[in-house]
Amino acid sequence: MNKEWIYKNPDPLLVEEIATEFKISKTLAALLVNRNLTDKKEIEHFLNPDISKLHNPFLLPDLEKAVLRVRQALNSQEKILIFGDKDVDGVTALAILVRSLKSLGANVSWALPEPDRHGLSVSILEAQAKEGVKLIVTVDCGTSNVEEIAVAKNFGIDVIVTDHHLPPEKLPEAYALINPNMEKSNYPVKELAGSLVAFKLAYGLMFSYNRNFNQEFIVLDLETTGLSSDNDEIVEVGAVCVRNFVQLKEFHSLVRPNKPISEGAFQVNGISKDMVQDAPPIAEVLPKLLQFIGDRPI
Repeated sequence: MNKEWIYKNPDPLLVEEIATEFKISKTLAALLVNRNLTDKKEIEHFLNPDISKLHNPFLLPDLEKAVLRVRQALNSQEKILIFGDKDVDGVTALAILVRSLKSLGANVSWALPEPDRHGLSVSILEAQAKEGVKLIVTVDCGTSNVEEIAVAKNFGIDVIVTDHHLPPEKLPEAYALINPNMEKSNYPVKELAGSLVAFKLAYGLMFSYNRNFNQEFIVLDLETTGLSSDNDEIVEVGAVCVRNFVQLKEFHSLVRPNKPISEGAFQVNGISKDMVQDAPPIAEVLPKLLQFIGDRPI
């Protein structure tokens, strides 16, 4: 069969411009253009990655639940098995979690699929049950292992799935199913490698040792009639409740003031006299706000 090679021909002027500005080779600049990376901020982000720019791992479904289960296993020294896949993505994911858990003193081992198989198998589950394994974390697989995970459950083994493959119509009854392609996922990017999903679990696990883990906080924003919150009246109250930096719920209300809204305040907050003329007074808004806040720190 004859194959036809199709070559992209990036704009040479654009390639030259990117190579010069970012002090990179024309070959790399051409690759960036071919991948539609031409925005300067995007190029800077691509060339200089920073862990602080990664999305919050707790936006992934079940990640908080999985972290708590792993912490339970760590605290009681349960036997944990990390089960991977035999390709580069699967082995990388496996290495990330095994090394992370070992650094925390986990009683952890690892395994790969049997020859000519992908994912969990009943024979592997039987062997691990005999070894006393109580928790299995899959990496780069597991979303389609409906029957196998049901068998694991019968053996008294909890299974946490970390995967990136498209979910089937029927999902396994895993203890936690971490996959950016799940319908309930709030993670903004769907095209994650399996190794990155495993990294997100490790990331969340490390954060669980921070004293702010699983604590709810209130982020509060007030807008006033002027530009001084000490001397002016409140015209808008906004608050969000967050846990692990994920928004859980929000509160919002305009407030009718007695003082006029200054021109400077309007230019800053965009709130006009007409917008607040039918709003409730602060005496009505404040009790609702305090109820929303509860005993959470602000």
